[in-house]
Amino acid sequence: MATMPPGWYEVPGRPGVILWWDGLRWHEKASDPNGTAPGGCELCGQPLGMRRLAGNRRCGDCRRRVTEALKEFRHDATYVLHQGMPEGPHWDGILGKAASCGVPPAEALLSITDASVRFLDRLVTFAAADGVVSNQEIQQFDRFVHSLMIPPQAAASRRQWLDRQRVLGTVRSGVLPRLRPADLYLDIDETCHFDTMVQSVRWLKAGPVKDPGRLVATDKKLRFLSGRGGWETNWSKIMQATARSADTVHLQMTQIKGTGEYLVGDAEYTAALIETAARISRRQILSAPGQRDTRAIPQHIKSAVWNRDRGRCVECAAEAYLEFDHVIPLSKGGATSEGNLQLLCRRCNLNKGARI
Repeated sequence: MATMPPGWYEVPGRPGVILWWDGLRWHEKASDPNGTAPGGCELCGQPLGMRRLAGNRRCGDCRRRVTEALKEFRHDATYVLHQGMPEGPHWDGILGKAASCGVPPAEALLSITDASVRFLDRLVTFAAADGVVSNQEIQQFDRFVHSLMIPPQAAASRRQWLDRQRVLGTVRSGVLPRLRPADLYLDIDETCHFDTMVQSVRWLKAGPVKDPGRLVATDKKLRFLSGRGGWETNWSKIMQATARSADTVHLQMTQIKGTGEYLVGDAEYTAALIETAARISRRQILSAPGQRDTRAIPQHIKSAVWNRDRGRCVECAAEAYLEFDHVIPLSKGGATSEGNLQLLCRRCNLNKGARI
């Protein structure tokens, strides 16, 4: 016999006959193994009081039972999604209880889509907070997308964000790409890590003056190649590279030439690569690939900050693409503590960086 719908059971000694248990009593009417009599309720098989032209074919008792079960399921499931992980015996029990009341798993999961998407936002934010996104965290994300039946569009945008954090984390850990530009002449022992078109921006009284060129980072030097001459400098003279917006990087050097703003295609990636290359050149300690920074935020502090800020950016109340931000930056002596951490969306975090 095929797998029976929830609540239906075989009658011993009566092959081919099953009975419906509604959680309180057995229904007297037996039904065929398909679960319903012709034109009857799709859950219990009882005759419908009137023909339903649309929607599920359910009798009044079953509709009320499913409505109450869904209400209870949403309450219990939302609590788990807000506080913990939707897996394990407790989660299975919540789903099983709804199924025993005639709620199909797909219907139950679709009723909590908003809470499931918010859970994904928390999962992504926590994973990216340490600067390293592991294969296990990627697999966990994919598993929950499947088990919670997250809509493809919502899942795809968050997976893309997670993949990007993984790339940035790899760069910041010291694993830099190796390029071979055909039209760039380097020393025989020099390795190119970055090569992109940019615009240098100089601010004059009359307004900004843009100088198009090419920003090239190698293991020895940082170069800006331009028709107006450009510049090159050793990594020891690079003090800081900061993403001030999605397309603007500010370079701070020990010299005037080269210091200033540059328009690039991806400011965050550019700043991360330049900062990392400078640290490698200065032989500063970098985390080994895949190893989390010793200043990583403990899990209990992440949870406390997330709950305090209600999973929203404290500046604009955005709920997606969130980051844990140090109110007083680590570089200025700020601590990794609940009192010095807040949630900011990516845009507000970039705006804050531009103000510091």
